[in-house]
Amino acid sequence: MRRSTVVIRPRLAAAAYNPTRCSSSSSSSSHSASIPTVDSLDPLSELSSVLARSNWLDDPRLPLLAPSLTPHHVAALLRSRPLEPRVALGFFDWISLRPGFRHTVDTYSSLVQTVARANLSPRGAEKIVISMIKSCSSAVEIHSALQSFKSLHQIGFLPSLRCHNFMMMKFARFQMIAEMKELFEQMQKDGIFPNLHTYNTIINAHCKEGNIIEAKAYLNYLLQAGLDPDTHTYTSFILGYCQSDDFVRACRLFLLMPLRGCARNEFSYTVLSHGLCEAGKVKEGLSLFSLMDNDGCSADLHIYTVMIGGLCKVGRDVDAKMMLYEISQKEGAMALEQMISSGCKPDVFTYTILVKSYCMEGRLEEAESLMIQMQRNGIAPNVVTYNTYIEGLVNMGLFDQAFSTFMTMAEAACEPIDETYRILLKLHLKKKQVDGDFIDAKRMWEKVSLDVVLELFEEMAKQGFTPTAKSYSCLVKSFCKLDRLEEAKSLLFHMQETCKAPRSLDEAKSVFTSLLSRGYNCDEIAWKILIDALLRKGHVDMCSNFLTIMEENHCAPSPETYDNLTKELSCIVNDD
Repeated sequence: MRRSTVVIRPRLAAAAYNPTRCSSSSSSSSHSASIPTVDSLDPLSELSSVLARSNWLDDPRLPLLAPSLTPHHVAALLRSRPLEPRVALGFFDWISLRPGFRHTVDTYSSLVQTVARANLSPRGAEKIVISMIKSCSSAVEIHSALQSFKSLHQIGFLPSLRCHNFMMMKFARFQMIAEMKELFEQMQKDGIFPNLHTYNTIINAHCKEGNIIEAKAYLNYLLQAGLDPDTHTYTSFILGYCQSDDFVRACRLFLLMPLRGCARNEFSYTVLSHGLCEAGKVKEGLSLFSLMDNDGCSADLHIYTVMIGGLCKVGRDVDAKMMLYEISQKEGAMALEQMISSGCKPDVFTYTILVKSYCMEGRLEEAESLMIQMQRNGIAPNVVTYNTYIEGLVNMGLFDQAFSTFMTMAEAACEPIDETYRILLKLHLKKKQVDGDFIDAKRMWEKVSLDVVLELFEEMAKQGFTPTAKSYSCLVKSFCKLDRLEEAKSLLFHMQETCKAPRSLDEAKSVFTSLLSRGYNCDEIAWKILIDALLRKGHVDMCSNFLTIMEENHCAPSPETYDNLTKELSCIVNDD
């Protein structure tokens, strides 16, 4: 055999280097005898020498050899050197813990040969065989494992049914149908009786390819063996019929399952729903979806995404978004990805649902990422999106970040609404360590005092946000809704002092309308605020109408109000 040449890595070379070597030959000789090196040695011979010792784990040569050992070396060692099985197992486990080392099909195969020859433990050998099969990540590796599998017969070791089932599952994963058939035939020759799991794996693999005829042949073997089909068996055939576009038989089999004493599960529903939706039969798929509760099945992420994809494909975006709302509590990001891949473009409503879901779960980093993502996709967050995110920040005690987001909202020309101010008031109360965690807007406006509102406005001003007429209008209306009219009036006066006059005439009229609709008999000062603003805008006719309303409410205008109105009327007459 050609011996392998060890490769000395820099750190290994450094370990082998003796600084006193240059001083004298005698000194060099004494150190060479005391410090182990692996220069120019065959690693297999050296490793075999190490493992021959009873205390091999303590041998100082082992850590020097380890960095240069590859799976090829380990497999060659196990095949060519007579190692005691327990030592082989111990070394196998030890080397697997070394950084960067990964066992291969070849190393597993060599180990199982060592253990099987020694007849050490059938259960232990089975475990190694299964680990070998699990390590396969490609069809090439599976073929290599199969050759090792077959070679065990030559040394008198017959892999168990469990080993065969694991091999069948690997074949199924890579759709290696011919190898699956060959192994099944070998099992029969070896007297290994397949169980229900074996048959289900083979049937499912054929059904995935739409090969119903071959799947039925194995169903006959299953029945001849005295076994009964289970949920997995029926579901595989439903899949096969869907793959063959035979939806009549797929649905018939689905309906027959409970009559045959076989319960339908979530996977049964998902398979048929997916098949129907892929074929554009979304209506039928939705009907199926609504029956899940009757079978005690709960919709999972998979079936939701299947249905969302189907709805999007047939242009039913609204229904898809409503279903997205249901799924948002489970895993919104995957549902969003499904919508996009299905050609259903998410809108601000879609993103807002997901932001809300993340905020409710305290996943604020993901909520923030989603806010950024939607803007990159050209979708501007609306007031509801901002409110949702701000409240999520408030609930987590991130007050500065919440207010910063509010400022971003204002800079984006997204007008706050009464709900926004409720959230900001909640923030303000939490900062003061007052219970601001009210259930809804109604309870907030029932409990909050005018002083707290004014404190909030002061804080907003310090942060660079000057409350506008619209800000006051939102709060006045909120107080009016709960008939807290005195607070509404006081806030109105504060608006007059702070903003001098409402910048928006429509907002001012809206405020007064709210007061009147709640039965508040505005006094002359309140009316003066509105009428002065109307006169400055030249709305004399509207002022006359308001004077009439004042008189009807038994509120006499002051001489100053009449004087201002008269002056405006005179100007109009002179212009004419």
